[in-house]
Amino acid sequence: KSGRQKTLDACYKLLREKFIRERGGPVCDFCGKSSSNAGVFHILPRGPYPRIQLCEENLLLACWFPCHNDWHHDFYKAQKMEARIKDLRGEDYKERLLLLDRTAPKLGSLQIELYHEALLQEHGNETV
Repeated sequence: KSGRQKTLDACYKLLREKFIRERGGPVCDFCGKSSSNAGVFHILPRGPYPRIQLCEENLLLACWFPCHNDWHHDFYKAQKMEARIKDLRGEDYKERLLLLDRTAPKLGSLQIELYHEALLQEHGNETV
């Protein structure tokens, strides 16, 4: 992995830990179950929307299986999950995220490193 990708991965790890602390455990935002495999879930995928891949408004905590997997592989379950996203983020969540993506600066390595440092300070750690 590149240094940039390693820093992104470290950011996702810290964001996961932050969400777990805020919820009092690794609780999936979709099914509500506690899951040790809950991870960061991008509402709008990071590939087409790299500028908002670290934006907390675009992130949820989701168990990998079945919820995260269903989002990508089961059209009908994904529609139910879409309703849950609207409950959590509001009916206009997609428009707001698209606006954020259009106005957010490009995430260069320096911006990612600075964000990582900010997460570390918030988390209270010096290393990951």
